[in-house]
Amino acid sequence: MRSHLATALCFLCVMLVFMTPFQSHARKDRTTISYLIGFPTGELNDFIDDTSYQGLEIDFTTPMSNEQHEMGLLLGFQRFKKSESNATHTDSSTGTVITGDQERSFDTWPVLFKWRMNPWKSGSINGFFGAAAGVAYVERRFFVGSFNFSNYGWQILLRPEIGATYMLSDNGGIEASLRYDYGFKTSALPSYGAVTVGIGYAIFY
Repeated sequence: MRSHLATALCFLCVMLVFMTPFQSHARKDRTTISYLIGFPTGELNDFIDDTSYQGLEIDFTTPMSNEQHEMGLLLGFQRFKKSESNATHTDSSTGTVITGDQERSFDTWPVLFKWRMNPWKSGSINGFFGAAAGVAYVERRFFVGSFNFSNYGWQILLRPEIGATYMLSDNGGIEASLRYDYGFKTSALPSYGAVTVGIGYAIFY
């Protein structure tokens, strides 16, 4: 159900972006839609060591008074998933050993506020670095046969990033970025980390 909701929301965001009329280019506000590939690290890698190819993000950005600096809002979704047949799991709380088909997934729904600086420019290429902070709703699902060891909740999330935008025209460009997400441990959820590559299209207006 939630995966269908994510698809519907992402589709709605895409439609809203492309329906937005271009305005004066003086301010250079920007909306970027990115496809994400995630590589788990730390405790997330211990839980699911497969690469994630199910990620999407929409980024609303506006320049500050000094146009090298920008502020923005990020909304996204990323899913890590792994299945194993006839695998063994030991329950850490009871020591019970359970064997069965395992289904593991780790879904994050981040809402982040970001700062970005654009100090490098060479022809049509603009380089940037920055950081984002906020929260992520996390669904850590773990099923072994009919046993459910899932956890859900909110985590504080930090994300440094670096990347570049290749301008195709005054109104748009291709953006590539490299980020590291770190979600802080809570009473319900362990900490998690992921290196993410983002490839997207930026619309300037």
